[in-house]
Amino acid sequence: MCLKLTLVTIATTICLAEQLQAQQAPKGSLKVTVSGIPLNSKTATIILFDNEQKMTLAMKSKMIQKNRKQWKHYHSIYEASAKTGSASAIIKGLPPGEYSIMTFCDQNGNNRMDTNFIGFPTEPIGMSGSAMSSKPTFPPKQKPSWKTTKFRIEPRENQLNLKVFKPGS
Repeated sequence: MCLKLTLVTIATTICLAEQLQAQQAPKGSLKVTVSGIPLNSKTATIILFDNEQKMTLAMKSKMIQKNRKQWKHYHSIYEASAKTGSASAIIKGLPPGEYSIMTFCDQNGNNRMDTNFIGFPTEPIGMSGSAMSSKPTFPPKQKPSWKTTKFRIEPRENQLNLKVFKPGS
Protein backbone atom coordinates (compact mmCIF):
# COMPACT_ATOMS: atom_id res chain seq x y z
CA MET A 1 0.00 0.00 0.00
CA CYS A 2 2.81 2.38 0.93
CA LEU A 3 4.65 1.53 -2.31
CA LYS A 4 1.48 2.32 -4.36
CA LEU A 5 1.09 5.67 -2.64
CA THR A 6 4.76 6.50 -3.27
CA LEU A 7 4.46 5.61 -6.98
CA VAL A 8 1.31 7.73 -7.35
CA THR A 9 3.05 10.63 -5.61
CA ILE A 10 6.09 10.33 -7.89
CA ALA A 11 3.93 10.14 -11.03
CA THR A 12 1.91 13.19 -9.94
CA THR A 13 5.08 15.15 -9.19
CA ILE A 14 6.53 14.29 -12.62
CA CYS A 15 3.32 15.40 -14.39
CA LEU A 16 3.23 18.69 -12.48
CA ALA A 17 6.92 19.32 -13.23
CA GLU A 18 6.35 18.68 -16.95
CA GLN A 19 3.38 21.08 -17.00
CA LEU A 20 5.39 23.76 -15.23
CA GLN A 21 8.30 23.29 -17.61
CA ALA A 22 5.97 23.56 -20.64
CA GLN A 23 4.52 26.80 -19.27
CA GLN A 24 8.00 28.24 -18.73
CA ALA A 25 9.38 27.08 -22.10
CA PRO A 26 10.46 29.96 -24.35
CA LYS A 27 7.65 31.20 -26.58
CA GLY A 28 7.88 32.72 -30.01
CA SER A 29 6.18 35.62 -31.69
CA LEU A 30 5.11 35.93 -35.30
CA LYS A 31 4.83 39.07 -37.38
CA VAL A 32 2.54 38.37 -40.33
CA THR A 33 2.57 40.85 -43.20
CA VAL A 34 -0.06 40.50 -45.91
CA SER A 35 0.51 42.29 -49.21
CA GLY A 36 -1.42 42.56 -52.46
CA ILE A 37 -4.58 43.75 -50.72
CA PRO A 38 -6.94 45.66 -53.03
CA LEU A 39 -7.52 49.20 -51.78
CA ASN A 40 -11.30 48.65 -51.63
CA SER A 41 -10.92 45.96 -48.95
CA LYS A 42 -12.31 46.64 -45.49
CA THR A 43 -10.13 44.22 -43.50
CA ALA A 44 -7.61 41.44 -43.84
CA THR A 45 -8.49 38.47 -41.67
CA ILE A 46 -5.57 36.28 -40.59
CA ILE A 47 -6.50 32.81 -39.27
CA LEU A 48 -3.85 30.80 -37.43
CA PHE A 49 -4.10 27.02 -37.10
CA ASP A 50 -1.87 25.18 -34.65
CA ASN A 51 -2.46 21.65 -35.90
CA GLU A 52 -3.55 19.66 -38.92
CA GLN A 53 -6.80 18.46 -37.36
CA LYS A 54 -8.06 21.99 -36.69
CA MET A 55 -7.19 23.12 -40.20
CA THR A 56 -8.86 20.08 -41.77
CA LEU A 57 -12.02 20.56 -39.70
CA ALA A 58 -12.16 24.24 -40.61
CA MET A 59 -11.75 23.49 -44.32
CA LYS A 60 -14.33 20.69 -44.27
CA SER A 61 -16.87 22.85 -42.43
CA LYS A 62 -16.21 25.73 -44.85
CA MET A 63 -15.70 27.86 -41.76
CA ILE A 64 -14.60 31.08 -43.46
CA GLN A 65 -17.61 31.04 -45.76
CA LYS A 66 -19.81 31.48 -42.68
CA ASN A 67 -20.34 34.54 -40.54
CA ARG A 68 -17.49 34.95 -38.06
CA LYS A 69 -19.79 34.28 -35.08
CA GLN A 70 -20.11 30.67 -36.32
CA TRP A 71 -16.38 30.04 -36.79
CA LYS A 72 -14.61 27.24 -34.96
CA HIS A 73 -11.58 24.91 -35.26
CA TYR A 74 -8.82 27.52 -35.31
CA HIS A 75 -6.10 28.67 -32.91
CA SER A 76 -6.62 32.42 -33.19
CA ILE A 77 -7.89 35.14 -35.50
CA TYR A 78 -6.42 38.55 -36.14
CA GLU A 79 -8.03 41.33 -38.10
CA ALA A 80 -6.05 44.20 -39.56
CA SER A 81 -7.09 47.32 -41.41
CA ALA A 82 -6.51 46.84 -45.11
CA LYS A 83 -6.75 50.40 -46.36
CA THR A 84 -3.13 50.76 -47.49
CA GLY A 85 -2.67 47.71 -49.71
CA SER A 86 -0.97 45.75 -46.95
CA ALA A 87 -1.72 44.73 -43.39
CA SER A 88 0.22 43.22 -40.53
CA ALA A 89 -0.38 41.58 -37.18
CA ILE A 90 1.94 40.46 -34.40
CA ILE A 91 1.00 37.22 -32.66
CA LYS A 92 2.77 36.72 -29.34
CA GLY A 93 3.22 33.82 -26.92
CA LEU A 94 3.28 30.98 -29.45
CA PRO A 95 4.80 27.70 -28.31
CA PRO A 96 7.43 26.45 -30.78
CA GLY A 97 5.95 24.11 -33.36
CA GLU A 98 4.18 23.89 -36.69
CA TYR A 99 1.42 26.28 -37.72
CA SER A 100 -0.55 27.22 -40.81
CA ILE A 101 -2.11 30.54 -41.82
CA MET A 102 -5.01 31.36 -44.08
CA THR A 103 -5.89 34.97 -44.88
CA PHE A 104 -8.56 36.70 -46.89
CA CYS A 105 -9.63 40.25 -47.65
CA ASP A 106 -13.19 41.08 -46.73
CA GLN A 107 -14.11 43.53 -49.45
CA ASN A 108 -17.76 44.02 -48.51
CA GLY A 109 -17.50 43.90 -44.71
CA ASN A 110 -19.76 40.88 -44.18
CA ASN A 111 -17.25 39.05 -41.88
CA ARG A 112 -16.80 36.06 -44.16
CA MET A 113 -15.07 35.01 -47.34
CA ASP A 114 -17.49 35.16 -50.23
CA THR A 115 -17.55 32.36 -52.79
CA ASN A 116 -19.22 31.70 -56.11
CA PHE A 117 -21.85 29.02 -56.68
CA ILE A 118 -19.16 26.32 -57.04
CA GLY A 119 -17.49 27.32 -53.76
CA PHE A 120 -14.40 29.08 -55.14
CA PRO A 121 -13.43 32.30 -53.34
CA THR A 122 -14.45 35.59 -54.95
CA GLU A 123 -12.43 37.74 -52.54
CA PRO A 124 -8.61 37.86 -52.36
CA ILE A 125 -7.08 34.97 -50.42
CA GLY A 126 -3.65 33.79 -49.34
CA MET A 127 -2.07 30.95 -47.40
CA SER A 128 1.26 30.18 -45.82
CA GLY A 129 3.70 27.67 -47.21
CA SER A 130 4.06 26.54 -50.79
CA ALA A 131 0.30 26.35 -51.37
CA MET A 132 0.21 29.93 -52.62
CA SER A 133 3.83 31.02 -52.95
CA SER A 134 3.10 32.26 -56.45
CA LYS A 135 -0.11 33.20 -58.20
CA PRO A 136 -2.33 30.13 -57.99
CA THR A 137 -4.50 28.82 -60.75
CA PHE A 138 -8.25 28.96 -60.32
CA PRO A 139 -9.64 26.49 -59.91
CA PRO A 140 -6.62 25.25 -57.94
CA LYS A 141 -4.90 22.05 -58.99
CA GLN A 142 -5.26 20.78 -55.43
CA LYS A 143 -6.84 21.96 -52.20
CA PRO A 144 -4.48 23.56 -49.71
CA SER A 145 -3.43 21.07 -47.05
CA TRP A 146 -1.48 21.10 -43.81
CA LYS A 147 1.47 19.62 -45.67
CA THR A 148 1.61 22.48 -48.22
CA THR A 149 0.83 25.34 -45.81
CA LYS A 150 2.67 24.53 -42.59
CA PHE A 151 5.62 26.51 -41.30
CA ARG A 152 7.64 26.43 -38.10
CA ILE A 153 7.63 28.86 -35.16
CA GLU A 154 10.87 29.03 -33.18
CA PRO A 155 11.25 30.50 -29.65
CA ARG A 156 12.19 33.95 -30.99
CA GLU A 157 10.71 36.62 -33.26
CA ASN A 158 9.52 34.99 -36.47
CA GLN A 159 8.30 36.70 -39.65
CA LEU A 160 5.99 35.54 -42.40
CA ASN A 161 5.14 37.45 -45.57
CA LEU A 162 1.97 36.47 -47.39
CA LYS A 163 0.53 37.73 -50.63
CA VAL A 164 -3.16 37.58 -51.40
CA PHE A 165 -4.49 36.88 -54.86
CA LYS A 166 -7.86 37.70 -56.31
CA PRO A 167 -9.24 34.47 -57.75
CA GLY A 168 -9.55 34.53 -61.52
CA SER A 169 -7.50 37.68 -62.05
